[in-house]
Amino acid sequence: MALKDFFNQRYQQSNNIFGTEPIDIVAKAAKLLPKNAKVIELGVGEGRNALYLARRGHSVLGIDNAAAAIENLRNSLKKENLKMETIVTDASQYRFKQKFDLIIATGLLHFLPPDVGNSLIARIKKATKDGGLNLIATLASDHPRRKMPHIYKNQELKRLYQDWEIIIYEEVAGHFHGMAINPQFQPPKVAKLLARKPAPLKP
Repeated sequence: MALKDFFNQRYQQSNNIFGTEPIDIVAKAAKLLPKNAKVIELGVGEGRNALYLARRGHSVLGIDNAAAAIENLRNSLKKENLKMETIVTDASQYRFKQKFDLIIATGLLHFLPPDVGNSLIARIKKATKDGGLNLIATLASDHPRRKMPHIYKNQELKRLYQDWEIIIYEEVAGHFHGMAINPQFQPPKVAKLLARKPAPLKP
């Protein structure tokens, strides 16, 4: 089964499969944003991170190739009377048309081949405003139930941002995306990064 079909099936069967609370560093990133910040989340899913930011008055764009996930997100937006642009498309191939104060990609990169993922990171960095933020979370060790195309091990993700200010970087074992892991499996390690793009030096 193709990955898109797998997730569409999951999102059709139940809502909030990754929970409703944002990952922990989203709240930390929110404290660093200007008012009415422009935010995009690639692989937005049902929007637990994006909704958190939309509730705080930010202009959010959510991208996901699972139509069922976007449908669930749109239903949540209606219930809460929130505005957010949502697009059903392949986040890994998205071409940025503007620059953002914050770009989020959590639970996306490990599904992509290394060349595709690293190309996406380069485009993400380019589409970030000077002084803007990137928030990335991806697997840093093998998943107990699924072989991933790319695991960012041993500070690999951090090295891709060595030219930025690293605000948070950690590789910790835990329940990725809030999903319950079978107790017989060792929880995978997750790399979490929050980094700020340096502003150009004034002449």
